[in-house]
Amino acid sequence: MLAAWIVFPLLLFAVCLGIGLLTEALAGRRIPGALLAPLGMASLTVVGLATTASSATASWTAPLAAVLAPAGFVLAGLQHRNLRPDPWPTLVALAVFAAFAAPVVLSGEATFAGYVKLDDTATWFAITDRLLEHGRDISSLPPSSYEATLAFNLAGWYPVGAFVPFGTGAKLAGQELAWVFQPYLALLASFTALSLWQLSERVRASAAVRRLRRPVRPARDLQTLWGTGAEEGARLAGPRPLRQALGLDRGGAFTLISLINGASRCNRGSARLVSQRLLGGDDSRPAMGRSNRGGNRPGAGDDAPRGRRSRARSRLRDRQALD
Repeated sequence: MLAAWIVFPLLLFAVCLGIGLLTEALAGRRIPGALLAPLGMASLTVVGLATTASSATASWTAPLAAVLAPAGFVLAGLQHRNLRPDPWPTLVALAVFAAFAAPVVLSGEATFAGYVKLDDTATWFAITDRLLEHGRDISSLPPSSYEATLAFNLAGWYPVGAFVPFGTGAKLAGQELAWVFQPYLALLASFTALSLWQLSERVRASAAVRRLRRPVRPARDLQTLWGTGAEEGARLAGPRPLRQALGLDRGGAFTLISLINGASRCNRGSARLVSQRLLGGDDSRPAMGRSNRGGNRPGAGDDAPRGRRSRARSRLRDRQALD
């Protein structure tokens, strides 16, 4: 279990990362960090398809990968490439890997899933095993079910690119193909998550999404722990960019107001907060009782006692609105 789920994925990830760095150096273009490992796996596939095209060079695939990966790290060091991982895509990749690993890891055995439903896994094992030793050549095999399977798939039309990193990682880790098949699938899923993370960068960096990230007053976060629901209903209504994205006009906004007011116990203060959020108004509450006593005389706004009284009245109104 340890070798299959820890050693193999880490080793194959390091190989893909190193080859990705080498590809970046050869291309002369800086690649986003989240895409280095997926790029390395794609490059390893291209190299492996070239070496396995001939039976004379098929066995060079894994040793060649073991040479290319360190070369990529050396070039990255010479170019002072920052290899510090970005925490968010790293967390996403780890979470996806864990989700795909859980069904097999929790079984307590290094096994593979779905064999009783579909026997294609055995075919993939046969293809990978033959591919990295003899390429697509099956001329030396005697007639058998194994030979018939490879004659139909490996010697014909079947695409074999995905089996190159699989077989390479298994050889470098010294593991049987059967025990690292599920870890390989989990690693592929995590690489897909990294690629999707990078593809979503423009969406995450858009002005509308940045406005959605505006700071929220701590009191509103505490309201969730406190158990109140009306203010959270107002937050669910969303700030203006979200309303614009959803195409909420005033009529739709009033419909949502009636739904929220009917679903939660809204008093006047919370209902006003919902209305302001939906209709585009500022949700900051004006201070109560700011009369014009004293006129606009100089220094009137700097009167400390009046400021304290005004703040006390504002806090009282906030407290009443949350009751």
